[in-house]
Amino acid sequence: ADRPEAAPTRTYELPGSGLIVELHGTLQSMAVACPGWEEGAWSRCVVADLGGVNVRVPQAEDMLTHLAIHCSAHHRFEVGLRALLDIALWLEYAAEQLTWPAMQERWKRDGAGTWIYLTLSLAQELLGARVPEEYFRNAERPAHSAELLTLARAQVLDAAKTMPPALTRLSTLPSLGTRVRWLASRLTTWYWSGRADAPRTPFEAVRQAGRRMAHDIRYKIPPYLSGLMSGNLRGEEFRKRRELAAGRERMAELVALERQARLGR
Repeated sequence: ADRPEAAPTRTYELPGSGLIVELHGTLQSMAVACPGWEEGAWSRCVVADLGGVNVRVPQAEDMLTHLAIHCSAHHRFEVGLRALLDIALWLEYAAEQLTWPAMQERWKRDGAGTWIYLTLSLAQELLGARVPEEYFRNAERPAHSAELLTLARAQVLDAAKTMPPALTRLSTLPSLGTRVRWLASRLTTWYWSGRADAPRTPFEAVRQAGRRMAHDIRYKIPPYLSGLMSGNLRGEEFRKRRELAAGRERMAELVALERQARLGR
């Protein structure tokens, strides 16, 4: 299977259930935390039929890596127990398909070991996930593991207090000027941005921007309005949410320091 061309997210919703499924033509969340994953993963994936939609699904080891990185490096555990449950269930389902020494070697090579260590540790601690003891015997424990686990655990257990992503980003920027510039970019140029290695026609650019706008209107604006009306995005509740957001930034800083230290050895 060849790596598919970059494509916007396609969103499906099961009528009356509130269940939303997103299909991605590329996984940009993996690029920073686990470079090198995507190219190999697309070459090893399998094709599956999801209700008449043909999709490419990563094989077992690549899927575990993606689930762990998406939960930790991308969302920084703010999704809560649900993301850890995905990992626990996958470990149970795909146990016979996982070769742990080979996976750990790839994680170390890609600099993803710290994020995955945190994720698997919490999945085992909070949900009893079947992480083999050999993993923890062979894993390189992060230098700031105690603080990192405390920060990550707080995100998981207080996930209900998580702010919408854009508001989280705004709340952690250092000054009013940077907040204004970021918000202006998010509300304008972001809708029209595309990958440099995937040229688009003007029609394709307009169509993708329209899809992004429609997606925001349908799925992202309602949580803001609901939070403002309920008081969850004001006063003391807002302060608690800002503290959680600051914890996610601190976590990312510590992981970056850990990665730099390992690369410098």
